[in-house]
Amino acid sequence: MKWNFQKYLVDVDGKVIAKFEPRENPTGKKVVAAVEKALERVPAEKRPAASVDKPKKPKTPKDS
Repeated sequence: MKWNFQKYLVDVDGKVIAKFEPRENPTGKKVVAAVEKALERVPAEKRPAASVDKPKKPKTPKDS
């Protein structure tokens, strides 16, 4: 392990499924692809609810 900027990708059961070197960009293609692949394997019952709601459109008089 190099220094303290090593990055680990952990599954829903706490198992390390990937690790990335300190210089690896956390928003780079390699990390993003690994995260997306990991998310595809998460069973529906273990998926968290969406943490960000879409903004609601304000009502206008014609919507009433």
